[in-house]
Amino acid sequence: MRLLFLFIVLANAVFFAVHQGYFGSLIADGREPERMNNQLQAERLTLLSQAQFDALTQNGSPPESPALDAARTSAEAVHTSLQGKDCVEFGGFANQDLKHFEALLPTLQLGGKISQRTADEQAKWAVFIPPLKTRADVDKKVEELHHLGVTDFFIITDDPDLRNAISFGVFKTEEAAQSQLAALTKKGVHSAQVGNRNVQLHKTWYRFEKMEAGLLDKLVALRSDFPNQELTECAAKP
Repeated sequence: MRLLFLFIVLANAVFFAVHQGYFGSLIADGREPERMNNQLQAERLTLLSQAQFDALTQNGSPPESPALDAARTSAEAVHTSLQGKDCVEFGGFANQDLKHFEALLPTLQLGGKISQRTADEQAKWAVFIPPLKTRADVDKKVEELHHLGVTDFFIITDDPDLRNAISFGVFKTEEAAQSQLAALTKKGVHSAQVGNRNVQLHKTWYRFEKMEAGLLDKLVALRSDFPNQELTECAAKP
């Protein structure tokens, strides 16, 4: 009787384990859907060119994109041109970029002597989403932009012709405006456009003097967060 009781307990334990799937990896499931799911998904394969294959086999990693390579080349060129300079300027900041940089500055621990210079510039080009019909449409578009990771913009309310438009900045040259538009398009913003808009901008440049070791490296790295700003040798003081 004792042996029969132990056998019943053991049988129940095995049944429970099978029911919970503990032996799933040991027992092949012959059902067709499961078999199909385990097959190689051909649509997810990517064909490589001979050049890409050679790069993978020689370097162990895929080749860099042209945009990334260009950005690195630009950063290296700026770093080389400013190496050994006693004073560099970063700017000119306006609107959202200025607020962003001023909020970020205390956390950067850049060191050295920091001062500002300001100047007014006439901007003739703007990047913007045309006026939306209602405030609800504006709120919906703002939510979409945040979802795409775009936060540097403002809603135009003081211009009757552009009320409820969303601006991504105004620029002195068309080239700079097109560069901003390309960056937005890359992030998934497809409703923005470039247009003429005459605006007087009050711009700010930050001057970094008595450069400490490593300061130039930090400033060059910051350029990726502020692509519309320039890092140059200090302009002569008036």
